[in-house]
Amino acid sequence: MRCSIPFASNEESGALIAVESCSRHWKEEKGEIIGQVIEFVKRNIGTSTPLLAGNSVYVDFQFLKKYMPNLASLFSHVLADVSSVKALCLRWYPRDGKMAPKKENKHRAMDDIKESIAELKYYKEHIFKASKSNK
Repeated sequence: MRCSIPFASNEESGALIAVESCSRHWKEEKGEIIGQVIEFVKRNIGTSTPLLAGNSVYVDFQFLKKYMPNLASLFSHVLADVSSVKALCLRWYPRDGKMAPKKENKHRAMDDIKESIAELKYYKEHIFKASKSNK
């Protein structure tokens, strides 16, 4: 990717916002970029159909369906929404649910992904514990 351009900082989140020339490079290279992402997903899922997971992931899935339909078609229609899991855990297990890792709200893609993984891992290990007969 050739998007090595100046950036402006978003005061609220600190996220970097690319200026106009990045948009031009995206238009020129999006087919190659999407192709690389599709190959990455295929290489890492084997024969199973992957779930798209994350916080409020429905919006992400709608974006993929609109702008990257070939990528969206790889995923199941079933989404693993960490925000929904959190809402249920806070209601069903309020004490344990409140101990989940806190978000830093950096609103940067990789940070959000890592935080969602850590949060879902917490719920799996502390709330949705496997019974002894399943081990």
